[in-house]
Amino acid sequence: MKNAEVLDKSLYCDFGFSEPDIVWHTVRNAPFAVSGLLYDEELGCYTRMPNSIAEQVSPAVAHHNFHTSGGRVRFRTNSRFIDVRVVLNHNQPSTFMGDCGRFGFDMYRRKAEGSGMEFVQPFYPQGDSEEGYTGYPYMSDGEMADYVINFPLYSGVSELYIGLKANADILPPTPYRNPLPVVYYGSSITQGGCATRPGLHYPALLSRKLDTEFICLGWSGCGKGEPVMADYIAGLQTSLFVCDYDHNAPDAEHLQKTHMPMYRKFREKQPDAPILFMTSPVCYRAADIYTYIVRREIIRNTYSTALREGDRNVYFIDGFEFFPKETWGDCTVDRSHPNDLGFSLMAQRIEKEIRHLFR
Repeated sequence: MKNAEVLDKSLYCDFGFSEPDIVWHTVRNAPFAVSGLLYDEELGCYTRMPNSIAEQVSPAVAHHNFHTSGGRVRFRTNSRFIDVRVVLNHNQPSTFMGDCGRFGFDMYRRKAEGSGMEFVQPFYPQGDSEEGYTGYPYMSDGEMADYVINFPLYSGVSELYIGLKANADILPPTPYRNPLPVVYYGSSITQGGCATRPGLHYPALLSRKLDTEFICLGWSGCGKGEPVMADYIAGLQTSLFVCDYDHNAPDAEHLQKTHMPMYRKFREKQPDAPILFMTSPVCYRAADIYTYIVRREIIRNTYSTALREGDRNVYFIDGFEFFPKETWGDCTVDRSHPNDLGFSLMAQRIEKEIRHLFR
């Protein structure tokens, strides 16, 4: 597909209407702004970190590097028609996630500067979608507004095109109030498993609450605090580093060996950036409590050691605080991964801890 082309009316026959003047724009061109992702020209797709570094971390991280969790495209327009056309790659099967969260997109908008973002609609496959799809179009009121379209959580994207009316104005997005990104590092929970839509995992929720840029480095099953990953994160300029890989450390011994070194690498490179240490959300099963407590104390020790050494820019959240004990089962899909309620509760607790950093 060219960078922009007029849509054949027949493409929308299945939706019961036709539009004669739709132009498709690649989001890789201004004024569209893609956040949280890199585009690898050689591979022809989006990645979350340089692929050469991901391959040094582990084969599993290299695989999940193609998943576009945390990616967004932002723009302003008064178009009365908005749709997406996507070329996919690296689809990830999932027992607990639906198509909309796994390889769908969702869109939010803000009409007045200073107001919050409101959910508009998802874009998801209408049938077989292994290679890509065109979403169901959104018909707007035609007023100028900021739009954010979130990329899939567990799928790769080679190309994304946005369809707008040919005569519509397209402008750069309103800048984030906090343009220096929050960097989230962690597990499948950090990546977004198992939100029903991309905009509902906790980093995306916090981005909208705090109007801040972010980078999602959540790796399903393979966020293990490796030295190469620690070095990469330490080199990123960030307004806050959220260290959340407890869930993927294979055992307490591994966590003990990697957690403090990750802190020290980051603090050496970035002496002033805030760090939030988190333990995994606790599911109240008697057989698991002891394991959670042992791992929690390892992470708490990193936090306490930092404080004793004079670091006053560190924070800590105990995973026991995320979900109510009486109803924790309602917050997950599988007694481990949060559902939308679980992610909302996580975002509320994290926001309470860090909001003062983004005033």
